Amino acid sequence: MCYSLLFIKAPKDWATITNAVIALTRNSAVDVRYVASIEDLTDDMSIVEIVVMQLSGKADYALQIYWKNMAILADDAVGMYLANALDAPVIISDDGPSAYSWLLLTPGGIIQKIDLDIVQLDEHSIVEYKYA
Repeated sequence: MCYSLLFIKAPKDWATITNAVIALTRNSAVDVRYVASIEDLTDDMSIVEIVVMQLSGKADYALQIYWKNMAILADDAVGMYLANALDAPVIISDDGPSAYSWLLLTPGGIIQKIDLDIVQLDEHSIVEYKYA
């Protein structure tokens, strides 16, 4: 099972995320289910499950999208698709060795490297960053 981790601002509606996630699976997922923790995940392989965690600062939510039995989707592709669908920036890991280095994906395809304040995130669930 693979997952994508994304930080987002509060969406205008969650249906936009649901529809985008189903579209990303090329309609092989029959539904999207939102849960509070990984303990709430099910074994149903036809459902994409999203763990939603409350944040504050420059992002309101962390989304862990569990693709279960779906094609592996790169975080940058998922993030850019959601940034365009939500018409709002999305933050993803740059998969580099530094825990501080992340990417800000903006609608229209602009990608900016940012330095995330990991201490604020880990200790206070606050997303703060500066441009790298």
